[in-house]
Amino acid sequence: MNDSISSPIKATCRDMALKSSLHSFTFSLKDFDIAGFLGDGAHGSVFLACERRTNFICVLKCISKSHLVK
Repeated sequence: MNDSISSPIKATCRDMALKSSLHSFTFSLKDFDIAGFLGDGAHGSVFLACERRTNFICVLKCISKSHLVK
């Protein structure tokens, strides 16, 4: 087989991304259902979320803009 995904050792993140049904790493808040607030950190807040299309459970970290421009 020449399919790089069939050999997990040789599969790269890029290969897996190309095989992925998402095809993109660009998301917006419209792509998520926010389930709740988890906490505050030094640079922002963390929320429990679910990606609407795949029902993938994840966390979203909202970083303060002032920390990004440093």
